[in-house]
Amino acid sequence: MNANEAGIAWYTGVCAGKVMEWRWDGGAWYRSQPLLNGPGNVYEVREVRPTVTINDVEVVRGETVAPAPGTECFLASLTAPNTCQSFTWTRAGDDFCLFWLSRGLVFLNRDDCIAMSKALIGAAGGRVE
Repeated sequence: MNANEAGIAWYTGVCAGKVMEWRWDGGAWYRSQPLLNGPGNVYEVREVRPTVTINDVEVVRGETVAPAPGTECFLASLTAPNTCQSFTWTRAGDDFCLFWLSRGLVFLNRDDCIAMSKALIGAAGGRVE
């Protein structure tokens, strides 16, 4: 993206309460306000996803806010064969969904969900092959 698009993307994310990072030409990532350096550079902007460290393994933290009804979600599971169960978020007042959400075990991304399950299993001394 160009400098103007990068600035707009960064400010939009920050105004929405997100932590944002930016870089140009594949360099280091910065969390400060973008220094828009001219028309020749290629910019990237991304949201910093909160992480948690479990037994020296850093993984993306589960969702903390209920997603919109109808959203596909993934539940970190220590008992499911693939360590992840998919489900559709039904409504904000669903006790089952809110129970797992309050424990940080609901994800919007399957890979993040599996990584969390593996970290939890590893912290308990188990392993996933």
